[in-house]
Amino acid sequence: MNLEELQSNFFSYVSSTEKKAADWHKAFNCEEKIERLSVYQNNYFASLNEVLFDIFPNIVKLVGEDFFKALAQKYWQAQPPSSSVLLTTAESFPIFLQEEPTLQTLPYIADIARLDYFYNQTYYAHEQEAVAAETLAEIPPTELAEHQLELQSSLIILESNFAIFDIWQWHSSKDENSVNNASASEQEHISYDEQQTVLLFQHQNTVEIFNIDPAFQKFLVTLQGGASLNEALHSAVEVDCEFNATEAVSFLVSYQLIVSVKHI
Repeated sequence: MNLEELQSNFFSYVSSTEKKAADWHKAFNCEEKIERLSVYQNNYFASLNEVLFDIFPNIVKLVGEDFFKALAQKYWQAQPPSSSVLLTTAESFPIFLQEEPTLQTLPYIADIARLDYFYNQTYYAHEQEAVAAETLAEIPPTELAEHQLELQSSLIILESNFAIFDIWQWHSSKDENSVNNASASEQEHISYDEQQTVLLFQHQNTVEIFNIDPAFQKFLVTLQGGASLNEALHSAVEVDCEFNATEAVSFLVSYQLIVSVKHI
């Protein structure tokens, strides 16, 4: 057995839950060293699990630490890391939770995981330099309406059939013990089946998170699609005739979300 084969066999063993002696152990008379190899195996999964604990803190609170560890182990067994960027590797964890048979009583858990993931992604995102409010003020409103407004690349919109903003906020404000000891009455204010859409973006090294209405969502999505400000405003009004255009544009300016202005 050459070095390359040995390294390959070693990694295969460490990245599995196998505890029995394999042929390559015997070839090197290493059967008695399985316990030592298990140290590497345990450290391997502990490191991977730590990544998921860091990225999905609210899922830990939802299911409990011990059960989360079991889920993490099952996830890494099914989907071993394919990249050294573990944030990318963890991207499919919400889908794994959605398909996990033991979690079918928590239909919103996948979207909470997506929100956790996007929050982490937004936290490490690069905040682009915004167009100054003074520069925007110099453009007459009728002219600005015919411009494309490019928004911060960190801006993410997550739509759900569940009250993910309320659920996520409630769990984020508490530690695991508080969640476990909370009475049902403490969560009565959450209408779990209420459809909610969450907006996230980075602003001055802080992740801002909002529960937005369908009209504002349509406004932002239309802008992201490359439409003019006027087209985006009209699309929002079609959703809600009482949509406030001034407040919408002021929101973009106050949070420095406009990074370029281009006349069409």
